[in-house]
Order: sequence, then C-alpha cells, then structure tokens
Amino acid sequence: MDYVLCFLATALLLIRNIISVHCTTLSAFRRPLGAIPVRAAIGRDSRYGPWPNATRILYRLDTSYSATETAIIQQAMAQISSDTGGCINFQPYVPGTNAGYDHIAIGKTLNNGQSLPTCFSFPGRVINQAGQGQKMALFGASGTNGCLGTVRDVMKYLVHVLGLRNEYNRPDRDKYIQVFTSNIRPELQSLNLLQLYTASQIDYLNTAFDFNSVTIPAQTKYALPGTALYIPTVTGQSFGTLPRLSQGDCIGIALQYTGCSINQCRNPYAATASTILGGVTAATNVLGPLGPLGSLGSLGPLGSLGSLGSLGSLGDG
Repeated sequence: MDYVLCFLATALLLIRNIISVHCTTLSAFRRPLGAIPVRAAIGRDSRYGPWPNATRILYRLDTSYSATETAIIQQAMAQISSDTGGCINFQPYVPGTNAGYDHIAIGKTLNNGQSLPTCFSFPGRVINQAGQGQKMALFGASGTNGCLGTVRDVMKYLVHVLGLRNEYNRPDRDKYIQVFTSNIRPELQSLNLLQLYTASQIDYLNTAFDFNSVTIPAQTKYALPGTALYIPTVTGQSFGTLPRLSQGDCIGIALQYTGCSINQCRNPYAATASTILGGVTAATNVLGPLGPLGSLGSLGPLGSLGSLGSLGSLGDG
C-alpha cells in the first residue's frame, strides 16, 4: 500500500550538468501551524519538501499509457485541484521549455523495464532531483496490486507527492483500526505495508484520525481473497470511498503551500455523517523521516529509477 516508497527516498538523484536548476529548500515553503486544531503531520526530513510553485507542478507521462489510463490520471489531478480551491495545479512538462525544472516522471515501470509489486510515490518533492524528475509508478487495475482502476486510488499517490503520509500507518492507529498482517498477499509480505511510523517521523499528536483520507485504500486491497487488511475499532464506523480529498487531506496540503487556504477545504462527507474523531478535521501524515528502507539496487537518473534490486520495507506507495 502506501508504505511503497520511502525506500526510494534515500536514493539521491544522479545530478546532471544542468546549468539552470530550479530548486528550493523545505524550510522556504513550510508554513507554521499556529493554533490550528488539525492533524497536519509536517515532515522533518530535509530530503523532501513542498513544490516551489503549487499552481505549476510539472509532470511527464510515459507514452505507454492508454487514452483511458491517461484520462484517469488527469481526472485525479483535476479533482485535487478542485478540492483545494485551485491552489494546486498539475501541468504537463514541456521538453526544452521546462528543461531544468523539478518535475514528476510518471510511468508503469522503472527505467530498465523492471516491474514493481505495487504503485509508489516519493513522500514530497525530492530536494536533490536537480531537475531530472522524480519517479512515480502508476500501473494496473485496482483489483490487482495496481492503482489505475479508480480515480481515488490515483489520488492517493498524488497526495503523497504533495507531502501527505498514510493515515493507517500513524503510531496511534491501533486505537482506531485493527490490522491483520497475516492477510497481506504473499507477493507483498516483504513490503511491511502495515508497519507503523515512529513518533519521530510524523507530527500526529493531538490530531484526529481521518477515516475518509484518500491515503487509506479499500480494506480488501492487497488482502487475500475474502479477507481485509484492517477494520475500524469504532462501532458503526466506515472508511471513505469517494474520489475526493477528505477535509483533513485538503487542510494538510493547504498548510504546506503558500497560496493555499484551509478556508477552501470542505468535507465531502458532510451530507452523510462526519467520520472525523477527536478534532475539527482529519490528520494528514506528511513528510516524516523515512521508515525502514529496502535495497535499492542501481538507480538510473533519479526520479527516473533504474533497478530496485530486492525490495525490503517500502516507503509511501
């Protein structure tokens, strides 16, 4: 699941001799929380940060995507932009014109054609990508270990690259959900998908657990047939299913980016019932120091990864 790529994060991008590299530091764009009563887990890892221009986050799509797959990815991008009041916008990377600018390289495999166990994304902008682009792997139907079956599944990986972390991996999650590690599919067992973040990785204290966060996949995803990976411990509680950012997801993003406002964040589930516990909005698990890292093998130009070697504990995938 979303533990699919903090491991990639440790890989430094191979720096090309690009004269004009447009990068900024994490501290330059991190916004203070003040007394806002939300769980916006702000990252403490200087290897990742917000994108310098939230209204112009560049991306490259591999040519292997079909028209249908491309439409799903772009619809997920458009929904995030809409849910954040337009302060987040993804724009196609234009070769030549955008040379030297940091961007997301979206493809189905690594540079060498190697397939991955499931989709992944870096937890934020890789500071040292030096304009080469950072890899995001999106492939396969949601009924498999892939993520291109629904707009919601794609949104999960896009919010990771914006800085949000998995809700179901937060250190206090056992108060809200019961997990079943033995139900993980055999081919994904080595990824430690349900491993908890440590308290030093994310800022989550005194924040609500967001059952509606798009970072929480369907309970049966990645699970053995007829089983679930987790269930709510709260009687009558359910998980979000809409292809929408939860209010907590939106606030977690807005707090990181200049030009975004939490006043634009709405609860798409408000017409039914609130699923936010312990606070005004949901928690947002963003950018903490990485969890256990897997073996990376050799890397191509970073962002565009080469081979991964054997995969150990993955980051946010």
